[in-house]
Amino acid sequence: MCCPPVEKIYILKIDAQICSLSPRNQLFVRTIREVKSIADRKTIQAKDDETVHIVFLNKTPDKKMKQALISLNSEADDFTVKGRHVYNLRRDRDKSIFSNNFIEKILKAPATTRNLTTIKKIADKHK
Repeated sequence: MCCPPVEKIYILKIDAQICSLSPRNQLFVRTIREVKSIADRKTIQAKDDETVHIVFLNKTPDKKMKQALISLNSEADDFTVKGRHVYNLRRDRDKSIFSNNFIEKILKAPATTRNLTTIKKIADKHK
């Protein structure tokens, strides 16, 4: 009897020197089903001059960390935390405080960020 098929996965980031056992090396893995779900989710709607970024985390931030991030919402940035993902609506690139390093610092956790357009392209490849 054959094993059930394993769903394809998508690796979002592998830091340099993956063979090293250093804790700095992080792997962010999502199944294609998860990537498609993120691409289809209507958590944040961007207008013409706005961009949406999704920050991938390895674990859900605790309530205190979520509040720390959400307290930084402004006219330039809107942050929403959903499970292991942070959604950023960047309204004004020049005034935005958003960066991957910024998220890692606030949440005290490794992260990797992708533009929603990139996530949609990945999902479209696997229809």
